[in-house]
Amino acid sequence: MVVLTVCFILFTAAAGWAQTKEDDSLGDKKIDSDANTMVGFSVSNYRVASDRYKQIFGNSVTITGIEVSHIFSLNNRSLLGLSLELRGFAESGRSTETGTHTSFSMTPVTLTGKYVLAKGDFNPYLGAGADYILYKETSSMGDCSGGTVGIHLEGGVYYRPPLFEFLKIKAFLRFSRAVAKVSDIKVNLGGLEFGIGILYCFRI
Repeated sequence: MVVLTVCFILFTAAAGWAQTKEDDSLGDKKIDSDANTMVGFSVSNYRVASDRYKQIFGNSVTITGIEVSHIFSLNNRSLLGLSLELRGFAESGRSTETGTHTSFSMTPVTLTGKYVLAKGDFNPYLGAGADYILYKETSSMGDCSGGTVGIHLEGGVYYRPPLFEFLKIKAFLRFSRAVAKVSDIKVNLGGLEFGIGILYCFRI
């Protein structure tokens, strides 16, 4: 699945670059007419980096969230974007060492700055930003909750369906690192995330 997502992002990025070259000969064209704001939701596969997490809950989890983004014009060929996302998941499992039943929930709040190519229906982007991750672990051995700060890098592409100019489909790949102290043990709650989203575009 990771390979397919990466291949899709690379293919659509290449298509975006190619279409940018073609559009240059046709004149300037903005990304979405006058739309400068996007709101929507996403679903993704999140692979937490911590080995301790994997032993109890498995290698990956499905995470869902909502997103709001604002676009700032840079020039006729590129844009700057700022997005804020709120995502979350909850899982339960048993420790491979003690058999103790454990529940874990995590809510990442993600702020990302993006550089977006502004031509055509395919708009590749690169971004980086900060995360604040809220977490809670519950088991018969005791409860633990808190928050930690992390960083991430992200790449992806926006695609505008020809018949739905007010919508965008987003595919993305994100790598993050956020070290927290859970039950007196340091764990990296960041990891590899890949997924898709649907965004509604409008102007404010």
